[in-house]
Amino acid sequence: RPFIRKTMAAATASSVKILVCGDLYGSLDKAFKRAAKINKAHGPFEALLCVGTTLSNPETGASDLQNYIDGKKKAPLPTYFIAGNEHKSVSGSLDKLPTGGEIAPNLHYLGRSGIKEVSGLSIGYLSGIHSEMYYRNRTPPSVREAAYQAHFEEGDVEHLVKEAAQGGVDILLTCEWGRGYYKLYNPTQLPSVKSQPPTKAGSPVVSELAIATAPRYHFAATEHCFHKLRPYRNADVAHVTRFIGMGNVGNPDKKQKYIYALNAKPLAKMTTEEKGSMPEDSTLCPYDYQPVKRPSAPSTEEAPLKKIKLERVDLTSLDKQRFSGDYGGAAQAWRWQPQNRGGGRGRRGGGRGGRG
Repeated sequence: RPFIRKTMAAATASSVKILVCGDLYGSLDKAFKRAAKINKAHGPFEALLCVGTTLSNPETGASDLQNYIDGKKKAPLPTYFIAGNEHKSVSGSLDKLPTGGEIAPNLHYLGRSGIKEVSGLSIGYLSGIHSEMYYRNRTPPSVREAAYQAHFEEGDVEHLVKEAAQGGVDILLTCEWGRGYYKLYNPTQLPSVKSQPPTKAGSPVVSELAIATAPRYHFAATEHCFHKLRPYRNADVAHVTRFIGMGNVGNPDKKQKYIYALNAKPLAKMTTEEKGSMPEDSTLCPYDYQPVKRPSAPSTEEAPLKKIKLERVDLTSLDKQRFSGDYGGAAQAWRWQPQNRGGGRGRRGGGRGGRG
């Protein structure tokens, strides 16, 4: 018993308590008042992290920012934020800070993308929204350094992935969810996100980023919905990832929480056993999950069953690393091969093992 208590105390001592907030939309006063109240009742917390659109209402430009710049007010905790679809009336505060910086006392802009250590935690961040039009069309550096842009580009993502490879990511901050978050859900389980249909929510680039960086926690906003995915396993690292979608400040639906308290131990201080601890409710990674295809029941008149050839596949022979060494409890699966009509595409494979 004494040993257990000592071990738990040591784990708590090495953990870091922080708060995470969803889209502020310029309502800094309301968010900071709430953060101060939580810090007083349950703190002390080391920092406040903000995801999504932080400084302004993107449509009206409404913002409490100026009072903080002028020093009339101050954030109650060291606050680190990414920027989203900021209104032009306040984005000027970010124009000369592509790599981040303090824009007001206790109020720090993280920058376009990268890694920053906050109270011992490795924070990966990506500001901006995904735009297919701009993602691969790289803007000249002179233009990007002169003015804030509300979209991220391929170079921003590459820079973050490169930095993350140096030592891992405790917390990933993005404006958008990862596209494909829903792949392990049935239609009745989909959350009440802003995007419609819900399967269109998020960005495929953010999905790829989450796979590449394998953070312990991933926070995102934009969808005005508080939602937690079950912990999912990663292919190349031992630890699981927990995704939390945040609500927005001012949301009339009280269930859509916009502030979240987190007690996290830095990866650098975790033991091998702690990293490999697998929650009972953990799942495969939803972003690159491909369900095993099964043949639909054919009509006996038009397509007799004998025309469909079933091929037994031993999943243990597939790429184990891609499956994180776990096949969902099944040693084998079925996939179907259409009747060979000469030429064509040949064999079609299901499952995450790729094409047969």
